[in-house]
Amino acid sequence: MNVEFGDLMGMSMVGSIMSRLQIKEDDRIKGIKAEKVTVLVPKAISNGSVNHQELTEYEVKEGSGQSRLTVVDDIVIKLTTPYSCALITEEDEDLVVPSYCMICRDFDTQEVDLDYLVGYLNTEYARQLLTAGVAATTNSMLKPKDVHRLPVPMLPIEEQRLLGRLYRLSSEKQLVLKQMLTNEEAMADNLITSAILGVMKDE
Repeated sequence: MNVEFGDLMGMSMVGSIMSRLQIKEDDRIKGIKAEKVTVLVPKAISNGSVNHQELTEYEVKEGSGQSRLTVVDDIVIKLTTPYSCALITEEDEDLVVPSYCMICRDFDTQEVDLDYLVGYLNTEYARQLLTAGVAATTNSMLKPKDVHRLPVPMLPIEEQRLLGRLYRLSSEKQLVLKQMLTNEEAMADNLITSAILGVMKDE
């Protein structure tokens, strides 16, 4: 049995337009206070999780980003290709969500396992369904109604939980491997740079 994604959530909202929140010189002149916030930019969404190394800080008008902050068990979906999504954990709370993403909230976890749901949304199959919804237009950005209409296969809850656990373990492993590759690249870069600088110093 399929259920529309929109029927599984209690509420959804598109993120904030960051240019409207960012502090400008005129605002400073008027005495408007500023604060730094951490923004969940689309590139930080990877393998069903939030990659904290890719998060970005913005200086915004004080209190202006409060209405679009992440909460535990939110699913944040990128509205631009490749339409991937992330499940928000305690470590990912209070991030400002920008307008290129959509917050989906208040799921009944007795009905659907969130790890399974995120795993399904990140499959090539689900992405192709979303892509088909915008293929007729020149704009590849999803609209909330496109996301709401996505059919979700409702497997028995125990099967969902099993698949969800497997997906979560796979995602965690991929993040570790990605970090190892990044570290390897940095080490190689440092070794070569040190050697070059040493030679140049001797000349």
